[in-house]
Amino acid sequence: MEIKMISFCVVVALLGIISAATGFAAEATATKSSDVYIEDDTCVYPSSPALALGFISAIFTIITRIYISVTFGGCSCCRKDDSYSTMIPKILYIFSWVASVVAVVLLLAAATLNNEAGGDADSYGYVITCYVVKPGIYAAGAILALLSAVFGIAAYITLISATLMTTNPTVANDVELEKSPIKSEMEIKMISFCVVVALLGIISAATGFAAEATATKSSDVYIEDDTCVYPSSPALALGFISAIFTIITRIYISVTFGGCSCCRKDDSYSTMIPKVLYILSWVASVVAVVLLLAAATLNNEAGGDADSYGYVITCYVVKPGIYAAGAILALLSAVFGIAAYITLISATQMTTNPTVANDVELEKSPMYQSPQQHQ
Repeated sequence: MEIKMISFCVVVALLGIISAATGFAAEATATKSSDVYIEDDTCVYPSSPALALGFISAIFTIITRIYISVTFGGCSCCRKDDSYSTMIPKILYIFSWVASVVAVVLLLAAATLNNEAGGDADSYGYVITCYVVKPGIYAAGAILALLSAVFGIAAYITLISATLMTTNPTVANDVELEKSPIKSEMEIKMISFCVVVALLGIISAATGFAAEATATKSSDVYIEDDTCVYPSSPALALGFISAIFTIITRIYISVTFGGCSCCRKDDSYSTMIPKVLYILSWVASVVAVVLLLAAATLNNEAGGDADSYGYVITCYVVKPGIYAAGAILALLSAVFGIAAYITLISATQMTTNPTVANDVELEKSPMYQSPQQHQ
């Protein structure tokens, strides 16, 4: 069951990442109003890969939805059981369905409208209005596609945990359950922690990279009436979302490690490694949040500076790479947290392990004793 759960989580996570990545790529390459020009009273749109990327993202979101639904069909998620342990998987499963449906609608609508030619002219035929997809539609679809995968994985893990707790098979001859029931419970807890932290870290990094791709660039800013005019951009919202998920990841890791007594007074080498990794995770998350919030705050800042003569106006934009650096640090924070947890659990198992070696190792390799020579 553990192998099946890990396989499901890996497949759904990869499909969700592909859906989100192509969606964010479509957002970054979508046609903007500054890219459209008018020729012979007709709006001319440049070629853009956003159309194909939007359809690819929608297709992978549908594939993810089908895979989750087929897997849950075999797990009897919709069985008639009103207990609290099975209500949580049902709610998460419904959230996953809603998120995937809305994501597909947004992605397909944005892809369909992205390269739509034409425009509207006023009654006098002088003013021509060209239409483009509003910023953030692709990004919203990508985030919902990723959330659909996250909710699906969370629903599956909680359902498996509820099944293990409620349906205890009385298999007296099961060697693994007889030898180490605590170990199997600890493995399930470790897998759940790793999956949750990995998904939270992926969301933080994905939204951070999306903010980097959609951040306001110097070429997007123009001057009007001696004032810097900044175009609308979803980077502000994406930067805040990335920072929020980084904080959620930090809280979850800290709460889990509080129960694991990571900061206990033990200077042995086996517990020093988890402590170092835990500190690195803390530092990475703090720096990531600072970078993301600073970039998001400065992204849509209006205004500019003029020289002493009032002729040269300088407009300010966020330097390239700030969002990306925050996204990388947010992902590293999750990676360090997972590594610290795994090493801590391994150290705990090694120090507080019952005498299983007498049943396994000594039976497998008894010491060879040479026969005594009688004189």
